[in-house]
Amino acid sequence: FLGKIISGKILGLLIASFISLSAVTVGISSQIWNPNITPPLIVIVLILLINLHNKKSVWKSIFLGFLLGLIFDLEIVFGTLFLAGVIVSYIWILKRKSINYNSVYIVLGLLASLIPRILFEIRHNFVMTKSFFIEKKG
Repeated sequence: FLGKIISGKILGLLIASFISLSAVTVGISSQIWNPNITPPLIVIVLILLINLHNKKSVWKSIFLGFLLGLIFDLEIVFGTLFLAGVIVSYIWILKRKSINYNSVYIVLGLLASLIPRILFEIRHNFVMTKSFFIEKKG
């Protein structure tokens, strides 16, 4: 449905086929209750992305950035790939590569969601960042 709204029936069918064959989607749908909060957040992000395409809004842009940061924080590998996909989609929806004021608000929302992690790193002398770059021997 969202692919059809963005660019027509071909993109809609392509997205639907990818989602229907995705191992993650099959794993999520096989449980009666899914303890993962990421799928509902993804739906909200996609709805906000479509709404920003139709009407620009400062608060929707900040909330979109905040949700992207939250998804990034919940699962870093998926969040990174999803964030990259949203950025590419956002540029494609705008049909231009220039930065507009909504892009700045999205980045502000993203930073707002990452503030607790940044403050933790500063307070604890970058312990998580250092452990990421230390080579394990043995």
